[in-house]
Formats: sequence, structure tokens, C-alpha cells
Amino acid sequence: MLVFRVDANDSISAGHVRRCLAIANTWRSKGGECFFVSADDGASPFIESEGFPLEVLESDWTDLESELPAVRRLLRPYSGSVFLVDSYQITSRYVRELANMASVGYLGTKRLVSPELRLLANYSLNIDDDFYCRSYGKKCRLLLGPAYAPLRQGFFRVPRGVRRHVRSILLTTGNADAEGVTGVIIDSLLPTLLQERIRLRVVIGPLNASKRQLHKRYSNCEQVELLENVTNMAVLMRECDIAVSACGTTLYELAACGVPTVGFSMVPEQDANGETDKLKELGVIEYAARAYDGIATCAAAVRNKVESLVHDAVRREALSKSFHELIDGLGCERICDEISRLEAMR
Repeated sequence: MLVFRVDANDSISAGHVRRCLAIANTWRSKGGECFFVSADDGASPFIESEGFPLEVLESDWTDLESELPAVRRLLRPYSGSVFLVDSYQITSRYVRELANMASVGYLGTKRLVSPELRLLANYSLNIDDDFYCRSYGKKCRLLLGPAYAPLRQGFFRVPRGVRRHVRSILLTTGNADAEGVTGVIIDSLLPTLLQERIRLRVVIGPLNASKRQLHKRYSNCEQVELLENVTNMAVLMRECDIAVSACGTTLYELAACGVPTVGFSMVPEQDANGETDKLKELGVIEYAARAYDGIATCAAAVRNKVESLVHDAVRREALSKSFHELIDGLGCERICDEISRLEAMR
């Protein structure tokens, strides 16, 4: 049995539950069984729509150690299970207390030192290999680097061409947008959209606090299309000429699709461990700014980057090629293979 521990709310990007679901779907396709565990029901719309069982603990998502008794009760019937935690709130004690009941794995970027951990997946570009080798050695299966990016079905790498003229731009800001970043970016892009006759397709996350205002303001705007409950993200990405995206898991999906991308940071977590700096260093995206340091400044930077790309097909082609080469879309397969080996050892 594979058990996922993950949350989703207005403070946690939906990318966490999405990547766990990507692994879960691959695991299920191989005949494996799994279920999810969350502190509250914030993740339930995502998980239940995919047909997976969910156990809600009614606990504090910021304090994983407080839920240990409840998690032990859940794991007791499943001897030899793998317990995969996708939470920045994980602690060494949390792992240690559960290690005698399951093979505990961690999916994320936190520099956790826990000798009892049996699997660690960090698909970041900017990884301190020495830290992981020094901290875990051969006792833990280390799945490091973008080859292990757990992307949803449909994001397998396919050849992509770049059109000479830009006709469609995709904007996505993630699961939540408490500060109204989406609307400010739309406003900043409108003059370019009108002048160049470009359509902007905006994906509105389920916890976007401004969704009503966005519909009220742009529902009659010919250049802007607002989209909710999107189930065909891979298709949307392949249809656009440029993407504007918050940093995070979505960037890896865009990379698999080879979309020239302008990235920006919604929250400090997206800049953790130097990931955005590495993306800029590699030159695989056009990085705009940090929205959490100033929304208007970020939106203006996004507009400038987009305008430049609209008029530079050569640069778009270069971005598409370099970004595309980072990801092959087979990360879930690789992770599930390692989980199978781990499960067989117990």
C-alpha cells in the first residue's frame, strides 16, 4: 500500500497535491493501491475527483507531530506500506516515530536530516548533492534532479514547433491568489493584447480569492478568456505561444511542453533553495520578478518580458528548445519503480 500525506489550502500551492496525484495515477496504472491523508478537507476536491480515498485527520497542517497518534492508527492495518510525505512541515521526529510502521519517504526540497528516511525525491535543478550523500549515504533511495519531476499524464515530451506570430498567451498563478496578482497582470498585458491582437487565456485556481471580480471585470473582454476547473492543462499549454506562470511545479509541465515562458514568484517558498536563480542562470525562462515584493512592479516586469518575446521569434525558439530539453515527463514512472523496490524490501 502506498499512502500519501499532503495538504492543499490557501497557504499551500495545489502543486503539492497535483504531483502526488500524478504519482498515484501512475501507481494505480501498475496495479498498485493507495490512499491519501490530509489535515483538513482542502485537498478533497482534487483527490476525490481522481477517485482516490482520502482520510481527513481534522488536525493542524502546520504541526505534523500532533497528528502522529492518528497516523499510526491509519497505518496499523497496512504492514509493509510506503508512507510518502509531501509537506514542508515534516520533521525528523515525525519520520522517526513512523519508521517502524512503514517505509517513510519525503517529496520536497526541505533540507531534512533523518536517518530513518528510506526514500527522498527532490526534482529541483539546484541540488546540493554533497548534502544528500553525506546525510543519507546508501540507507535512503535518493531521487534527485529533474528526471524525477512527477508530471501528470499528458506531459510526456513531444516535438514542438514555434509559430512566427504570437496569437495566444497562457496565464496561470496557481491554486490561490490572496493578493489579486492575476488581475494586475491582466491589466498590464491588455494594451499589448489589443495592439497585437493576442488572446490571453487565464487559468483561475479553485482558491483564487478574486475570481468573482475577475469574471465581472473581464467576462466581456474579447481578448481575455477566463478558465476554471481545467482538466486539459497539457492541451492548453501546447496551444499557447507564450506562457506567463508562477514558479513551481507548473514550470516543469511547461518545460515538458516546450513553451517559451515568463516566470514570476508568488510566494517566498518558490524562491527557496535557489531554484529560480538556477532557472535564470540556465536561461530556460524569462524571469520577471517577485510578486510578494511588489505586485505592480512584478506585473510591469511581466509586461516588458512578454512584449519582448512577442517580437522575437528567435528568442522564443531558443527558450522552447532549452526548456524542453530539461524534462522528459517520465518522472512518475521512475519514482514508482523505486517505490516498488522499496515495498518489496519490507
